Amino acid sequence: MKNFFIKLYGPFSRRSGNWTINIIMEIYSSSQSPNLITLPTPINSAIFIAALGLIAYIDAFALLDTYFKSKNEVISYSRWAIVGIVLLISAYIAYQIYGFTIFTPSGRS
Repeated sequence: MKNFFIKLYGPFSRRSGNWTINIIMEIYSSSQSPNLITLPTPINSAIFIAALGLIAYIDAFALLDTYFKSKNEVISYSRWAIVGIVLLISAYIAYQIYGFTIFTPSGRS
């Protein structure tokens, strides 16, 4: 339990009589997770893997379709550019889905 501190608050009143002790604590951490990659919960992992599989399928289709068409026909540079843009957009979407599955309330560790 290194790099944590707990802040305790004093009593709210000092009247005599029946007392109820309420301890309010705030816990702060001075460092992030010791791991470089934070893993999502199992349900969020399943969602992430399913989305990643769909993205990989679409990317593989676009790339392989263009590659095998280039064996029979001449493929323009604009089509290769579009395939590259699709791959970049897919990587960005995968990153966003990863962030969503990690930082949702059910994904907090």
